[in-house]
Amino acid sequence: MRKLMDLTKLDEKGTFVYFRTPDLCKRFMRAAESEGFTFGDGVLPTQRDTTDVFAIHEDKTIAYVGSIGHMAFQANARVRVDYDKYISGEEDYLFKS
Repeated sequence: MRKLMDLTKLDEKGTFVYFRTPDLCKRFMRAAESEGFTFGDGVLPTQRDTTDVFAIHEDKTIAYVGSIGHMAFQANARVRVDYDKYISGEEDYLFKS
């Protein structure tokens, strides 16, 4: 089974993880929590609202990306992972615009 921690090593500034649906985001949040990820303020992932993109970091923190982060996501400024493809085991799991 693929681990989220492996994704944090793809980009030292943080890896963007994309969710096509709220259900995929909820699945990510449960997986992140089971691996010990929290938000920067220590709140557990499952205690926060879903979104379409999170940034994850090597220190096991998750962050909402906001409007600037969404622009960076669209500009391909960081590594972008399609979570659905990643958990499905696809070899090419990077997000394509």
